[in-house]
Amino acid sequence: MPNLNIQDSINQKLYKSLIRPILFQIPPDLIHDIAISTGNILSSSAISRAALRFLYNYENTKLQTTEFNIQFKNPIGLAGGFDKNCSLIRLMPQIGFGFTEVGSITYHPYPGNPKPWNTRLVKDQALIVNYGLKNEGALVLKERIKAQKRFCPLIINIAKTNNPEIKGEESINDYLASFKELQDLADIININISCPNSGDGFLFCENPELLERLLKKLSLLEPKKPIVLKLKPDISDDNLYKITSISKKHPFIKGFVLTNLTSKRNRLKTQNITKTKQ
Repeated sequence: MPNLNIQDSINQKLYKSLIRPILFQIPPDLIHDIAISTGNILSSSAISRAALRFLYNYENTKLQTTEFNIQFKNPIGLAGGFDKNCSLIRLMPQIGFGFTEVGSITYHPYPGNPKPWNTRLVKDQALIVNYGLKNEGALVLKERIKAQKRFCPLIINIAKTNNPEIKGEESINDYLASFKELQDLADIININISCPNSGDGFLFCENPELLERLLKKLSLLEPKKPIVLKLKPDISDDNLYKITSISKKHPFIKGFVLTNLTSKRNRLKTQNITKTKQ
């Protein structure tokens, strides 16, 4: 095992002085695609996985934690939104992550909103993300997940298909269709009720009554895996109270993920944000 203090210092200096300036000359959409492709290639070989594990993995029993009767080697994981099409399930544990989350996955595929999907806000050390639930759909991604060996707990994030014609009761059925396909492959299911890119602009976390109908139908499926709900940061106190009250009625809801993207930009240092073609 390499000396972590020396390795970290070298990695930080190398990133800040060389890697980051080069990467920031490349459009962020392309960088994301390159990262996914490279990670997929590196994780496909046992030899390259072993090399990554030697360079980047760190394990200590003090970091181990157990939630929902699931053991995690550490509490740091990859959140939903990065590995949208489930390509990096084998990679993340090799570079030190204690769990990985894929998606959001919707039942029907969606090619994504018009580009750019990502806009760098360098002064704010942030990104504006506008993929629009881009993914290949539950049926395709189910097979991709099944084909990959698992090395750490997997959270599968499901959302409503980005289609304005799917709304109301059909939105509920859309969630349930993905849940039926993917539940058995997950250690935890994260139901994204807060994504602003849902086609009709409608969020389940803004309509507790519709959420209650979703959870009642979900209970009829007798969920076998822990389920958490992904909330939005800009939710009203009244809706938050209603959502938590509704969730308490259903023991299979084990917690909440905080949070999805905010639409508020009033405190940004970056001014005159406009979308540019890439």
